[in-house]
Amino acid sequence: MLRNNLSRDGLDIKYVPCTGFYLLLGVILFVLGCSSSEQTTQQQQPRIAETSASPDTKYTSAFPRRDVSEKINAIFRSVKRITINGIYRVYHFEDRPVTINQIRNSDLSELATRTISEEKGVAGTAVSIAQNNRHITLLTCAHVVQFPDTLIDYESTPEQGHIKSIAVKYNQRNLLFGDSNLVPFEIKSVDENYDLALIQINNNKEYSEEFPPLSIRMGDSKDLKWGSMLYIIGYPKGAAVVTRGIVSSPNRTPRGDFLTDALFNHGMSGGIILASNNDYLTFEWVGIANTASAEQENILVPDPKRRTSEQLIEPYNGSIFVKKKTRIVYGLTQSIPTAGITGFLGQNKDLLRGTDNELPNF
Repeated sequence: MLRNNLSRDGLDIKYVPCTGFYLLLGVILFVLGCSSSEQTTQQQQPRIAETSASPDTKYTSAFPRRDVSEKINAIFRSVKRITINGIYRVYHFEDRPVTINQIRNSDLSELATRTISEEKGVAGTAVSIAQNNRHITLLTCAHVVQFPDTLIDYESTPEQGHIKSIAVKYNQRNLLFGDSNLVPFEIKSVDENYDLALIQINNNKEYSEEFPPLSIRMGDSKDLKWGSMLYIIGYPKGAAVVTRGIVSSPNRTPRGDFLTDALFNHGMSGGIILASNNDYLTFEWVGIANTASAEQENILVPDPKRRTSEQLIEPYNGSIFVKKKTRIVYGLTQSIPTAGITGFLGQNKDLLRGTDNELPNF
């Protein structure tokens, strides 16, 4: 150990350098330096709070990490069930070879062997989008509200020309389900190309609160990606249902069409499709569910003319007929993208002009 003796003010001062002391001091300074560096890094890259997530241009494929029940319930207030019933007069031509030319040139009641009334019903979903002090306007699918004027049932095939029966529509009842009311509505605009329709009911103070316009903004279905998470709200089988789906084949057409694996049942047509791009702080409207894929199969059936209740318990030995039956392929739902919705609403801007919230958030 090296010792240095110095004299100052008559005192002998001895300096003894200590290697252990400087080693300890270096360790302390290193730890403090690391701590200071870590604090600086944290200040430069602050953690974003869960409640202030910034929106992304693409819609999330993650499941919600927060409770979205209250938001969905608020959206449901603007989504309503509708039913449409077409009432037909059916003319049967039993054991009589009637052709289309005879029907055109003769009185159906004179040709028919019997005449009955028949009602055909369909259910769907509609979304309230605008209102003023006179009307409330809702959006639904065109195929839900349209019934053909004439239905022809051929004895064999149209080529052979023999008609079994013909049904002519003479009335149609359109009803919208409120919280406590069944409200008749009018069909104001239909576009088969978009498969969209606008319907209206007369407004009053009670209906204004019962059918509030949708409050969420219109998004862009072109921003959906493979695996984007969706919520679909509607009335399949007449029941208020919220279900989920995952996006497949995003942007499969230039206007942004997409597929989803959501379960589709009769009545879901017109249901609203929701997505989120900010960790479910909010939802955006990205489409309308309109159809499910289907397949047809041929089945054998007994002669319709010979069916009786007694034959249900006896072996059938009569003629066999082939009948086509359509079955829904569940788990593959097709949708109307936002480009189709905005295009249709743009065509009907005169109808929507004057509403309190003309084309809200579109």
